Amino acid sequence: MIKTKGEGKMNKKIWIIIVLLAITITACTQPATQPVTQPDIQATISAGIDQTQTAQKEVEPTSAPTNAPTNTPKPTNTRRPTNTPKPTDPPSLGTFSNPLPFGVETPMKTTDEGITFVIKVEEVIRGDEAWSIIYKANKFNDPPPDGFEAILVKIYIKNTSSAGFLELSKYDSLALATKGNVLDGFFYSPCCLDNAGLVEFDVKLNPSGEHTGWFASAVHIDENSPMLVVGADRSGKGGVYFSLN
Repeated sequence: MIKTKGEGKMNKKIWIIIVLLAITITACTQPATQPVTQPDIQATISAGIDQTQTAQKEVEPTSAPTNAPTNTPKPTNTRRPTNTPKPTDPPSLGTFSNPLPFGVETPMKTTDEGITFVIKVEEVIRGDEAWSIIYKANKFNDPPPDGFEAILVKIYIKNTSSAGFLELSKYDSLALATKGNVLDGFFYSPCCLDNAGLVEFDVKLNPSGEHTGWFASAVHIDENSPMLVVGADRSGKGGVYFSLN
């Protein structure tokens, strides 16, 4: 049982009284021939006090050591990784920024019926020479709009499907890209090229059928990299780009 501090003080006093009584009784019982001297009494009292303090130490509980909290190390700031630029994929071949090279035969397929065919640009005539041919074909053909010049593109095409009829019109299938603009077959469409000895582009092919025809249009006079666009929609989106240089 653990005693309180008050109980400890009381016990101390009781011990001192008991010791003093014992000293007194001992002194009274000593023969007269052996008187108790003052140093003997003092030594006895000191011994009793020492015993009392020893007993008190044994009774009083020792305080349990408390572990002082250790300093928790703060987390260090981790640097964020720097953004490493990823290499951009090269543009697909046949796009506006990466047109197919001039004279390359390219396999294609119609989106509606999936009819396969190959197409190739064989020849390009532009400027005064192109306008001369167009005027010879029909004197009523209008000249190109201001800032533009005439261009004639010779196109080879073959139906490579095993079954299926291939039909392509210059108005719905062909366009010219110039200065970022996509000009369809209605922008400038002179007629009657047959009168000048040129077969107009007008594809109606059974499987294995072939056709070579000319597509007449216009480009900006200062356009250095005109392109033929095959298969663009009515708004000019999509299609496959062919370099005309």
